[in-house]
Amino acid sequence: MQDYKQNQKLSYQKKQQPVQEEITGELERIPSKPVQETVESLKLENEHLKKRLLEQTDHAKQVMTHAQKKSKETIRRTNSRRNVITSET
Repeated sequence: MQDYKQNQKLSYQKKQQPVQEEITGELERIPSKPVQETVESLKLENEHLKKRLLEQTDHAKQVMTHAQKKSKETIRRTNSRRNVITSET
């Protein structure tokens, strides 16, 4: 019984070894920047993305306003042409 448990333990360890080596290899590839430095860089990136989002939102609002003005102007012109045509007949 003792040999069986010992064999099971060794078998389990052999199965785990490649996984452990893979994990160790992954950890070695991760750059070892200090956590605080990483947090600061992410905060800066977040602020930059917020500014870009605001700029893009403002631009989209300007485009929509311009499109609405053009649309109203086109409708007004079309209606005035219709009025001229109907008044002539």
